[in-house]
Amino acid sequence: MSNLYWCVCRRHGGRRVQVGRTTYYDHLREAETDEEREQIINAQDDPEAIQLIRKYLSKRCASPTHAPPGKRTRTASPHHRNDEPMSLSNDENMQPQNDEPPHPPNDENLQPRDNEPPHPPNDEPHQPQNDEPPHPPNDEPPHPPNEEPPHPPNDEPAANQPQPPNPPGIDIDELEQLSQLPKFHQAFSFIQALRAASLDDPVAKLTPEALEKLRNPPQQPPHIASPIIRHGIEMYFHLEHAAQAAYKGIADSAARSFPGAEDIPSYRGVERLVAELSGIDSIKHHMCLNTCIAFTGPFSDLDQCPFCDSHRYDQLKLEATGKQVPVREFHTIPLGPQLQALWRDPESAGHMHYRRERTAAIFQYLQQHDGELHIIDDFICGSNYLEAVMQGRINENDTVLMISMDGAQLYRSKISDCWIYIWVILDHHPSRHYKKHHDDVDVFNLPATGSGSYPTNLRHLVSSPNQTQFEKRRTETGIVKPSLLLGLNPAHVLGIPDCLTTDVMHLIANISDLILSLWRGTIKCDTSDDVRTWRWAIFRDDDAWTEHGAIVGATTYHIPGSFDRPPRNPAEKLNTQYKTWEFQLYIFGLAPALLHTILPQDIWLNFCKLVRGIRIVCQHSISQNELREAQLLLGEWETEFEQLYYQRRRDRIHFIRPCVHQVNHLVRETIRKGPPVCYAQWTMEQTIGNLGQQIRQPSNPYANLSMEAVRRCQANALKSILPFLAPPDNVLPRGHQELGNGYVLLRMREKRPYRPPAIHVALLEDFVHAPLPQMHRWARLRLPCGQIARTAWRESERPLEKLRIARHIKVIIDGTVRFAEVQYFTQVAIATENIGEWRDANIAVISVFSAPDADLVQLSNQTVLSCKYLGDEGLCVVDVTSIKSVVAMIPHRPTLPSGVIEDRFFVLERPGLDIYQFGVEQDQEDEVDQQEMEAEERN
Repeated sequence: MSNLYWCVCRRHGGRRVQVGRTTYYDHLREAETDEEREQIINAQDDPEAIQLIRKYLSKRCASPTHAPPGKRTRTASPHHRNDEPMSLSNDENMQPQNDEPPHPPNDENLQPRDNEPPHPPNDEPHQPQNDEPPHPPNDEPPHPPNEEPPHPPNDEPAANQPQPPNPPGIDIDELEQLSQLPKFHQAFSFIQALRAASLDDPVAKLTPEALEKLRNPPQQPPHIASPIIRHGIEMYFHLEHAAQAAYKGIADSAARSFPGAEDIPSYRGVERLVAELSGIDSIKHHMCLNTCIAFTGPFSDLDQCPFCDSHRYDQLKLEATGKQVPVREFHTIPLGPQLQALWRDPESAGHMHYRRERTAAIFQYLQQHDGELHIIDDFICGSNYLEAVMQGRINENDTVLMISMDGAQLYRSKISDCWIYIWVILDHHPSRHYKKHHDDVDVFNLPATGSGSYPTNLRHLVSSPNQTQFEKRRTETGIVKPSLLLGLNPAHVLGIPDCLTTDVMHLIANISDLILSLWRGTIKCDTSDDVRTWRWAIFRDDDAWTEHGAIVGATTYHIPGSFDRPPRNPAEKLNTQYKTWEFQLYIFGLAPALLHTILPQDIWLNFCKLVRGIRIVCQHSISQNELREAQLLLGEWETEFEQLYYQRRRDRIHFIRPCVHQVNHLVRETIRKGPPVCYAQWTMEQTIGNLGQQIRQPSNPYANLSMEAVRRCQANALKSILPFLAPPDNVLPRGHQELGNGYVLLRMREKRPYRPPAIHVALLEDFVHAPLPQMHRWARLRLPCGQIARTAWRESERPLEKLRIARHIKVIIDGTVRFAEVQYFTQVAIATENIGEWRDANIAVISVFSAPDADLVQLSNQTVLSCKYLGDEGLCVVDVTSIKSVVAMIPHRPTLPSGVIEDRFFVLERPGLDIYQFGVEQDQEDEVDQQEMEAEERN
C-alpha cells in the first residue's frame, strides 16, 4: 500500500489531499478541535489504517512521557536514542529559530510543509513495503526527532525491527540470494552495509564531539572578538592560492611594523582555528597502497587488499615498533556539518530559500496556465522533481543535492589518476551552484527514460550462472552490476536509473571526437571497406587538415576574452589535451560556417541540424517551442547520420557509438530534469582544475589533494557562517560609474572633451534633440550578463595579435536583434518635456552590421548568421541598455546560396551565456589596460 495518507485539515481548506506519513501525523496533532481530528482520521480509505491511527493516539495520550497532540517542540530531548537517524536539513536542527521562511501557498498541487526532517542516506528509518498497510513499523507512527520514540508493542526486541525499505520493484535480499558470481556478492555486501548504516556505526568513525555537533548544531554564528585573530583568518583566505611562506612573510612584516601584530596566529594556528570555527573535520579510513580499495564496509577487517594483496599497514614500522601504521589513508568529509553551516547566518540561510520559493512560484504558474510550463530554466522545472514534491517525497525543509563525480589525472606525465566528487546544493540559485545485429528504432517515438525496466534487467543480470552469461547479459541490459545507490532509502532518491543524468559536457566531447575521426578518416576502416570511398572524409589529406587547423587557430583574435579559452589549432593541438570547451566552440560554434561548401552539401546540412539542436539544449532557459524544434532536429540528425555514414553496413557498425543515440534523449531528459547545463560537469571540471593547481607536493599527490579538499570545505563553511570574512567578490575598479540594472561604465575615460566627426555630430544631435554639448568617451561597458563590451576607439590602437576583440555586440534596435560594432560609449544631457530640465543619457555610438543573409540562415538551420560590415553606413546611436551581450564576429568569404562570393562576418555567441552571467561578473583586466590606466592616473 502507498506511503501516503489522506488529509482534510484546515491547511487544505477541508479538501482531501494526499500527504506524507509524518506530515499527516503533524496535522493530526495540530487539529484545533476534536471534530477536525475525527475528520482527518476518517479520511482514510483503509479501515485497518483508521484503527491503527486511533490505537496510536490512545497510547500517546496515555503515556506520561509524551505531550498530548499539539505543536511539535523545538527542544532537543536528552533521551534521544543514539541509533535514531538525525536530520541534516530540517528547520529544527539547522535553521536559525527566528529565521523561518513563510509557507508557500497550500494548494492541491504543492503539498503543505512537512516538519519531518529528511534523513541522511546511510541512516534511514523503515518505510512500509508495498504490501503493508499505511502505517509505520510495529503500528507506530514515526516520532518527531526531538521526542523519545515509543516502544515497540508487546515489548518486541529492537533487533526484530523490519529491514530498511526496498526500491520499487526490487527485493534486494532476494537478488542477493539469486547472485552467484563473486563480484555480485561483493556488491550486495556494500549495498546491505549502506542500508544498515547508522551514525553510531563504528566503521563511520564519528567522534562523540562530531556526533553531538551533528545532532545539536550551533544555532548562531561564532563571535570573533580579537581583531588580530580576524586579520589572520582574512589573510589566510586572501592567500588561499599562495604558498605558506607568503602568509608567514606578511605576518612577520606586520609584527615588525605594528604594535600587537605579533599576536597574529601562525599558518598552522589559523588552520586549526578555521577548522574549529567551521565545525568541519574529515573521517580517515585506511586505504590500499595502490588505491584499489578503502578498508571500510565489508573490507573493514581485512589486513591485505583483496585485489593486489598489498598490506594495509606499514610492515617495516610494524616490525620495528609493533604499531599498526596505515600505508595510506582516505579522507571522507561528512556532508551534514557543511549543510548545517549554511543556516547559521541569516544571509546564507536566505540563499537556501531559493528552491522552496521557486517551487511555490512554479506551482502557482501551473495553476494559472492550465498545468503547462512554457519555459524550462532550472532542474526545479523538471517533471521528476515536481512529481517528487507532489508525492510528498521532497518537502520544504529538505535539502536537495546532486553529486557530480569524474576521473582526473593530476599530472600529465605522472601516474596520478583519481576520482573526485563534489556535492552541488540545488536549493541555491544556479548562480551559486555541465554489436553484430542492429535493429531499426523509431527515433521520433522513443520510450520515455525511466526506471520501469531496470528491476527486470537487474534480476536478469544478477542471476547469471557464469562469466560467459554475465558478459552476454551485461551487453543486453547495459548494466554491469547492482548499483551502490540501491542502499539508499528510495524515498530520498529518484529511482534508478532516473537519478543518473546525461552529462552534456562529455557528450559534446564524445560527439566531437566521433565526427572529427570520420571527417579525417582516422576511425577504424575494416578490410571490407575503403576509406577512399568516404566522401565525408574531407580532411583525410594532411594538407587540407593543416590548412583548416590554421584557419581555426586564426579565429582566436576575434573571440572575446569573456568566451574563455578559444579553440586552438586542432591540427597541432588535438592530441595534446584539447579541452571540451574548445570542442564546443570549434565544432558547435565555428565549424558550420567554416565548413560550408567544404563538406558535401547533404553531410553539411545533417551536421547543421546537430549543431542547432545542441545549441538549444545547452541554453539555460529553453522554451517549449525550442524544445520541440530541438527534438525534431536531433531526431532527423540521428536518422540521417546512420543513412549517410553507417549505411547499414556491418563493417561500419562501430560508427554508431552510444553518444549518437544519447543525443536524441536530450530533450526528454530536459523535460524530466531541467536543462542539461544545470547538471553538466563544467563545475566538476573547474573544481578538478582548481584543486590540481593547489597541489604543491607532487611526491604525495593523493594525500595532498585530500587535505586541500578538507581545507576548502572548512574555508567555505566558515565563509557561510561569517560572510564578512570572505574576500569581496567582483569589486569594481576605481573610476567606474554604475548606471543601474547591472550596467557599469568602466575606464578608461577621456579627460578632455571629445570632438566627434561631423557624421557623428549629426547623429548625436538628432538623438538629444539639441546642439551637442561637451562629451567624454568611455572605453568599456560591463553588461548585466557579466561580459565587458569594449570599443573600436581603443581596440583599433592595438595590433590584432595582441587582441581578443570584444567590441562586437548583440543589440535590440526597434524590437529586432542586430549585431554591431561599438565605436565608443559616452554620456550626454537630454532635455526633458519640462522646460529647463535635463536628464543624463548613457549612449553608445555603434556601426550596425547588415541583417544575416536570410537564405543561408534558413539553409543552415540558423547556425550560420553571415553579416556584412557597413561601416559609416550603419552608424547609429543607442541607449546602452539595449545592448544584451558581447559576440564574436569572425571574418569569412562564403559562397552565398544566391551564388554571390564576398567578404562577410559570421556570428559566434558564447554558449550558455545565461549560465556564464551567474558565475562571472567581470573579465580579467589585461596588462595593456592596466598600464594605460596607470599612465592616465600619472597624467
